[in-house]
Amino acid sequence: MHLFFALMLACGASEPSKPDAAATTPAAAPEHENADVVKTDGGRAGELDVATLKQRVDAGGTFVLDVRTPQEFAEGHVPGATNIPVQELEARIAELDAYKDQDIDVICRSGSRSSSATKTLRGSGFARASNVRGGTMAWIDAGYAVEQ
Repeated sequence: MHLFFALMLACGASEPSKPDAAATTPAAAPEHENADVVKTDGGRAGELDVATLKQRVDAGGTFVLDVRTPQEFAEGHVPGATNIPVQELEARIAELDAYKDQDIDVICRSGSRSSSATKTLRGSGFARASNVRGGTMAWIDAGYAVEQ
């Protein structure tokens, strides 16, 4: 090995090039598609937990969109929430235009439908829409009151 370096130096070559740092560093994990949203409580961008939602509701700093069916909504929902079922969201999205530049926290029963609705909203320019992880079930499990 020493002979190799000696020959390289004798021939005017510099130290062998080191591999490019990018080639040796593992690729970073892909950014979440909603990376423009501030992460809340350590979760993924565009999501929040029910404790954070409760704080926001109490402070009056959010619009809560419940995307469950009207029957589910009538059984109990986050106080002050507005109900637009996920199946109707695209057709009724213009009803939400006044909230386009505000926080919109989207909730359903468990977080699945609200995740889909959040993506729909984001795709329609509602950059501050966030999915509530765990949904209404998590809200109730945390002991928070519901409206009927």
